[in-house]
Amino acid sequence: MLYKMKILKFFFSLNAAFLSMGINSAQNPLITNIYTADPAAHQFSDGKLYLYADYDPRGENSGWLNMFKYHVYSTSDLKVWTDHGSLFDCKDITWNDGAAWDGDCVEAKGKYYYYFPMVDKIGVMVADSPIGPFTDVLGKPLITRQTPGVLNKASGWLTSPCILFYKDTAYMYMGQNEEFYVIKLKKNMLETDGPAITLKKPKHFHEAAWVNYAHGKFHATYGGNDGTGKDKLGYAVADNPYGPFEFQYFIQNEQAATVQNCITEFNGQPILFYHQNGPDDYHRQICAEKFSYTADGKIPYISRTAEGLGKTELCLEACGKHEAEDYQKTSWGIETIFEPAGEGNHVVNVLGDNTWILFGKVGFGKGVKTFETMLSSPRKVNEGAIEIRIDNPKGQLIGTCPIPKTSGWFEWGKAICNIDQNISGVHDVYFVFRGYTEKGFHYRVNYMMDYFRFGK
Repeated sequence: MLYKMKILKFFFSLNAAFLSMGINSAQNPLITNIYTADPAAHQFSDGKLYLYADYDPRGENSGWLNMFKYHVYSTSDLKVWTDHGSLFDCKDITWNDGAAWDGDCVEAKGKYYYYFPMVDKIGVMVADSPIGPFTDVLGKPLITRQTPGVLNKASGWLTSPCILFYKDTAYMYMGQNEEFYVIKLKKNMLETDGPAITLKKPKHFHEAAWVNYAHGKFHATYGGNDGTGKDKLGYAVADNPYGPFEFQYFIQNEQAATVQNCITEFNGQPILFYHQNGPDDYHRQICAEKFSYTADGKIPYISRTAEGLGKTELCLEACGKHEAEDYQKTSWGIETIFEPAGEGNHVVNVLGDNTWILFGKVGFGKGVKTFETMLSSPRKVNEGAIEIRIDNPKGQLIGTCPIPKTSGWFEWGKAICNIDQNISGVHDVYFVFRGYTEKGFHYRVNYMMDYFRFGK
């Protein structure tokens, strides 16, 4: 009983900390609707800045091995940010045998390539849009322990791919612990061009090198450790893409178990994106700071500030894929659980009639037509339906989604309904759960909800 009470105490303290961030971010952290880590940001040809992030599931405290989703955010002005939802679910990748961590997405010849590690392999997904849908076109990893130049065995993992374009050539940097590699990619971005080259590690190197080119130099920022505690953000400089990268200093002194970052520019303004710890090591929050290069073209020490990019606003794109457990607020009778048979998949348990979850500031644009969600309920739900209401739990009803009967718990069925096409703009969305069952799962679970999205 005492153990259960401690777990409940942790969950509610975590939930309270999460909700205290709110859906609007006044300053840092930049991303507040979910816990995010390992930022990768680029300004693409449409003029927008896209920020790609790992996803730390709320309430998950068993380490980094239950991370299987990525999110993408965009902005046109650094003030209003849009969460386009989950890029893809790594459990759907056929060669997946572990968690997915820090990736990088780049634009090349009108397509978008997302490079991501899965414990000890690196894969690539391809899309026609920076927000997807992304497809595993290779059906296998791009880089493994069998790739020429890569060690057959190491103390760490093949992780942290970072793509740098220099003189019409794409270079991928990657590595952890004793491994620090660069490998060229062919023009199709789907094949390596020659073996991986082992680089001389800069002083204090641990992992997650992000390499950018500016002012005639190659700048590597990385998780570094000088033996005084946990990692902090190290900085090294080289004159060519193969190094050697010479350590300069730590550009941030804050220490954490992971300190991944990226350096990019938006309309000529250099920006550092990084993550800070949330309530614990496993719930992190992406932050951002503007900076200017020094007179001799180096990255300066960059203080972490509360101001960050200044006042920002965050909204969710209605047509993105959003996980039900990422609600911003809930009534009684809702719980989040880990799907036993699903890698990295968390779902919402609906425990009672007239309960609800809130997703704040959902952007409908000029309107949507449909709503879809994945539900599980092997028992008949009397008067079962999800009412979709805006602005408050008793607000305008814009759609009613029926509850399908499925073949078992954690067996999923898609439910679809039409949406009032007069709805446009930005609204808070409440999913009000109606119905009851005579006998539930474990202790009266009416049904389960996995994810949702609206359609045009």
